[in-house]
Amino acid sequence: MDLDSYIAKYNGETRLQRLLLVARTTSDESLAAQAFRMAEEQMKADGNVKRYKEVFGGQQQQQLGQCAAEEGTQGSGAPQEQQDDVVMSQSPSRQASIPYDHDWVLTTESVNRNDRHVLQGRLSTAQSHLHKEAIRTAYIALAQHDIKTGELQDSLGSLFRATDYCTSRSQTAQISLLILEVCLGLQQYGHVREYVTKVEHTLSASHATAASSPSSAGTGLHDVVIKLKMASGLERLAQEDFAGAAGIFNKLTMTTSSAKMEWPGVASAEDIALYASLLSVATQSRTSILELSEHPEALELVPAMKDLLSQWSRANYVKCMQAFSDSGSDNFVPEGDLYLSGSRWKSLSKTIQEKCLLEYLRPYQSVRLDGMMQLFPAIVNLEDTLVDLMGRGMIQNARIDARVNVLYKSPPKPSVDLAGMECRVLDDTHAMLVRLACLEHDLSVQDPTARGRRGGNPSAAARYDDDDDDSDAEFDTPMMDADAPSNMAANPEDLY
Repeated sequence: MDLDSYIAKYNGETRLQRLLLVARTTSDESLAAQAFRMAEEQMKADGNVKRYKEVFGGQQQQQLGQCAAEEGTQGSGAPQEQQDDVVMSQSPSRQASIPYDHDWVLTTESVNRNDRHVLQGRLSTAQSHLHKEAIRTAYIALAQHDIKTGELQDSLGSLFRATDYCTSRSQTAQISLLILEVCLGLQQYGHVREYVTKVEHTLSASHATAASSPSSAGTGLHDVVIKLKMASGLERLAQEDFAGAAGIFNKLTMTTSSAKMEWPGVASAEDIALYASLLSVATQSRTSILELSEHPEALELVPAMKDLLSQWSRANYVKCMQAFSDSGSDNFVPEGDLYLSGSRWKSLSKTIQEKCLLEYLRPYQSVRLDGMMQLFPAIVNLEDTLVDLMGRGMIQNARIDARVNVLYKSPPKPSVDLAGMECRVLDDTHAMLVRLACLEHDLSVQDPTARGRRGGNPSAAARYDDDDDDSDAEFDTPMMDADAPSNMAANPEDLY
C-alpha cells in the first residue's frame, strides 16, 4: 500500500483518523510505523495536543507500570513464571517507537490557550459593535482553531452559533459543510441526517433559481448540493442501510464528474465510486449493475471494481465470492477506509456472498452440495448457510436431502387466497342478515322513482283525475229548480 499517495487525498480530521486506522489495523509493521509517524507530524503541525495525548500519552503510564512491576517482582522474589506474565502484559505497543514529547505538549498547550483567548477577544469586540459579518467570521475562526486542536465538540457549538449571523445562502452553505465535516468526524450520524435534510430544504429554492439562470453563485450552490448528497450517503452507509446508500451513490457517480465529488475533509471521488460499486453488487438488480459497469466515467477511478462488475454480469460468481473473502478484500478496499472496516465490512461481505449464492442457485432445480463446496471454498459451512437462507425465506420451496447432499427446488404450488375468500363470505353473509332483519321489521326503504315506474306515479294520477273532473264539468247540463222565482230566472248568470 502506497500510504503517501493514498493519504494525500484527505486533510484535517479525516486524514488523521485514516492514518490512525491504518496504523492500528494493518499487519505490516513498517506501514504501521510510517502511519504513526505521519500522524504525529500532523498532530504537531496542527497543535492537536488532545489527540497526541490519547495516542502517545499512554507510553508514560506504561513505562511507569513496567518500572513498578520490576520493583515489585524484585522485592517480593516472585517466581519466574509470574515475572514472564508481567513482561507479556506490559509489552510495548506499535507507537512505542515514537518517543513522547512532554516539552512540546506543555509549550503547545500554552500557545493554544493564548490563541483561543485572542480569538475570543475578537469575538467579544465584534459582539460589542453588533456587526453581524464580524461576529460570523469570529465564530468561524474560533471553530477552525478548535478543529485543528482536536476540540471538535466545542467547534460544533461555535459553528451552530455562526449560522445565526448568516446573511445569504452561500454563507449558510459554507458553514453547513463545516458542520457536516465535524459531525462525520465525531460519528454523530443522527445529527448528519437531520442537518442534511434541513440544509436541503433551505437551499432548494436557491438551487431552482440557479438551475434557471446559471451563474457563479448558482454553480457553487450546486456543488454544495452534491456534497450534501455525499454526506447523506455516508450516513446511510454508516448506519448499514446499504440499499439507501447504494441509490444515492449510484446516482452521484453516473451524473456527476469526479472533480465535483472531491471533498478532502470527508471523502474522495474514488471512495464514492468504490462505495457505489460495492453497494450495487449487494443490493441492486442486475440491470442497475450493468448500467453502472458500462458507464464510461462512473468507475474510471476504481478499475478493479469495474472488472469485478463485469465478472458479475458474466455470472462468474466464483470469482466474485473469492474477491469478498477475507484474503481478497485488500485488493480494492483500502486498509484505512473509515466506512468499510470492522463489523460494517463483515456485514457487507456477508450480504454479497449470500447474493452470490442466490444468483448461482437461481437457474437450477437441484444442486449437489459437494460441487458447491468446491466452487465456494470461502464459505466454511455451506449447508448451515443454505439452511439459514431457507429459514429467512430467501430460498423458497427448497429442501436439502442430507442423505445424498442435494438441494432440491420445487415449483411453487398454486395457492388459494383463503383469507380473502373468508372475508368475502363473511361480508356477504353479514349483508344478507342485515337485509333480512330490515324486511322483518318493515324498515326497508324503496326508491320512489322505481315505484312510480311499476305502479304509476301518484302525483301524475292525481293530476289526471283533476283533468277528468274539469272536462266532465264542461259537458254537464245545468239543472234548474222548478220552483225558482221568476226574478232569479230572468238573470242569465244565475243559470250557471
